[in-house]
Amino acid sequence: MKAVVGFSGGIDSVACCMSLLKQGYAVTAVYLRLSPFSGDFEIERVKSLAARIGVEIEIKDARKCFEDLVLAPFRDAYSALKTPNPCVECNAAVKFPLLLEEADRLEAGFVATGHYARIVEEEGEMFLARGVDKVKDQSYMLYRLPQSVYHRLVFPLGGRFKKDVAGETEAIYPEFFTGVPESRDLCFVENGGAPEYLREQGMEWPEGPISTKGGEILGKHRGLGRYTIGQRKGLGLSGGPWFAIAKDSKTNTLFVGGPDELAATRVTCRKPVWRLMRTDLPHLTGQHRYRAGAVPVTLENPTLEGFIVRASDGRCFTGAAPGQSMVLYSRDRVIGGGIIESSERRGLGHDDRRHACSRETA
Repeated sequence: MKAVVGFSGGIDSVACCMSLLKQGYAVTAVYLRLSPFSGDFEIERVKSLAARIGVEIEIKDARKCFEDLVLAPFRDAYSALKTPNPCVECNAAVKFPLLLEEADRLEAGFVATGHYARIVEEEGEMFLARGVDKVKDQSYMLYRLPQSVYHRLVFPLGGRFKKDVAGETEAIYPEFFTGVPESRDLCFVENGGAPEYLREQGMEWPEGPISTKGGEILGKHRGLGRYTIGQRKGLGLSGGPWFAIAKDSKTNTLFVGGPDELAATRVTCRKPVWRLMRTDLPHLTGQHRYRAGAVPVTLENPTLEGFIVRASDGRCFTGAAPGQSMVLYSRDRVIGGGIIESSERRGLGHDDRRHACSRETA
């Protein structure tokens, strides 16, 4: 059996290679050069680590593809005052297509990565499912992968816990991971986060008022593109606690409110992907951020254009922002998902505040 491994040089990709070698796979590591900050030092490091493990390595320059399919849409989304998730798009549009392409070129039947997720088979059907380690589970980031490639995907770490993987791998290769940070969500941002990256790309937003929904002006924001729904830090306001709850491009106003005003009970999504487009599945839940907990939901009006989820059992989604992904699960299986377009929140078109819903747990 031959497998291509997406190889970043981090603990998880190394552990992935080690696991496959133990299972008897012939392994070729593939390093995708995506970030503009992955220079010669990083390439030499992954080459050295692959040699130490005992696998061949291919270096593929994918920066142009990454720019066109991830970075450009990322900037466009921020221009529209949305909150994109570039990792989700990168996995579906860049990483896995390129790894599958390399696998075909090398006549390898399988593509493996160090993601904490699983491919499971039930009654002859294959599903993407949560990893056993619920804290590290990364199925959310992979939900847009097409079902047609599931039979070629291998996730050796999906049935393991991160702490065990890290401990074993560091014990064998301690010199390679000292001072090496975990992978970042925004691999293309070196310092300062998304706002600083966008400023360097020539994107600026004018200052404007920070207001409550009742019209009380509390301060001044530094540009709407610098804030995301649910943000608490960096608002520069006294009192509170205050959270960003809405952005109005017409008046250039950032609206803030208390935690109850972030509570969304109904979310509309577009650009769906479906594994099962059904409303009668057992234990149906929705997850609107990678680190958010799953919330019991009712699925409404699922189509090829979009869907609506309504939180049930007195629960709600805290800080659901346009541009983020809503991933749907039946038990641990991913059955679909889409991009959040809008949400109905307390304080935003809802006057009934008599019943506070309990927020999801992370």
